[in-house]
Amino acid sequence: MGFNTFEEAAFESGIVKTMMTITQITRLGQWPALSGFFALQSMWHLTKTGTSDERRALIKELMENNALEIILDVCALLPY
Repeated sequence: MGFNTFEEAAFESGIVKTMMTITQITRLGQWPALSGFFALQSMWHLTKTGTSDERRALIKELMENNALEIILDVCALLPY
C-alpha cells in the first residue's frame, strides 16, 4: 500500500504544516473545533496508509511542526 496520487501531492505541497496550523485556531464555536479535529484525523489517516518510508517522512514533518505539543494540548482538554 502507500499514498495515492492525491495524498502524495498533498504531502509534497505542505499539507502537514497547513493541518497543524488549522489545529491551532482558537476561535470559539463548533466549526473551528471540528476543523481542528478533522485536521488531526487527516494526519492520522496518512500515518495508516503510507509505506514505511512515507510514514517516516510524515512523522518527521509532524514533529517539525509541533504535532506532539498540539496533540498533548488537545488531550489536556478532554474530560476524563
